[in-house]
Amino acid sequence: MTVSMPGRPREATGPRRAARRDRLQPPGTSESVYWFTQTAGSSAHTYFERINDFSMWGPVERGSVPTAVAVFATDFSVRPPAERVHNVVRRSELGHGGHFAALETPEVLVTELREFFGSLR
Repeated sequence: MTVSMPGRPREATGPRRAARRDRLQPPGTSESVYWFTQTAGSSAHTYFERINDFSMWGPVERGSVPTAVAVFATDFSVRPPAERVHNVVRRSELGHGGHFAALETPEVLVTELREFFGSLR
């Protein structure tokens, strides 16, 4: 089975801002999809293969594609130094939103995307 956050939005987004319950899927939805289609194992296969692939920890060639980084206020994800491997041309520290920014603050996310892609014209 897989781990899912539908019933735990507060822990998933931080104590200051929880995802709106009306925008989250009902508890058990993700688990049911994997259970009934018997795809839990195959969906986790990529992660299983990568855990012993030590080449991913070695030197990485820096990319040339323009990249934007948006750091939302209560996102709990690990933030490695993106500048080491990406051509970061825009970095935003945002005062709202969390790990589920598209659900929590869609207007903020859309504004960030529009400004980033607009700057590339």
